[in-house]
Amino acid sequence: MTSPARQNCVRSRCGYGSYRRGLCHKHYWAAWRAGRFGRRDPGPARDHVRKLRCLGWTYRQIAEAAGIADGVPHHVDAGVSVWLFPESEQAILSVPLEPRESRRGVDGTGTYRRYEALQWMGWPEAMIAAEVGVAVGSLSTMRKRGDRVSYRLARAMAELFERWSATLGPSRQTATKARKRGYASPWAWDDIDDPRAKPSGVRQERTAVE
Repeated sequence: MTSPARQNCVRSRCGYGSYRRGLCHKHYWAAWRAGRFGRRDPGPARDHVRKLRCLGWTYRQIAEAAGIADGVPHHVDAGVSVWLFPESEQAILSVPLEPRESRRGVDGTGTYRRYEALQWMGWPEAMIAAEVGVAVGSLSTMRKRGDRVSYRLARAMAELFERWSATLGPSRQTATKARKRGYASPWAWDDIDDPRAKPSGVRQERTAVE
């Protein structure tokens, strides 16, 4: 098997091998120190990395999707990187803002709010748990601890919420307990997945229904 031909530095009269950007190690770092490659404020890339992290992505998954070194997303997020090359910034920003299954999971806020809202409508925990594929009691325990949830569970709960949230469940007892506990109804949220959102009209809804 023939080895690929060695590429030399693009600088004239330089016989050293190419290191990066067609330049040898010496000429590459000289150009880097002179700022000839262009530099970007890491702020937009940092915001994008953090949004991806909220959607369940690990730093390695972000790096693989962007085609960059594993450490770059972490350094950007942690504030270690004070600037980025234009191509690194563009690579990070090109990663789509979509949920990603990983060991990190995703924020559980929307899942737990949907779980509570379905109980407000009278759907018992056992029925909800069976539909989303978890053990009875698991959702309550995870909610109390504030655990992140798997993307699979978040998606299953969102799909169940779409099917059941406009229909009264079979258990009046469940609905009564949920309302006494202060759970919000399905229509109390402007953005049920936003951790900063607050339910509106809860007291009026409780009075009108009971």
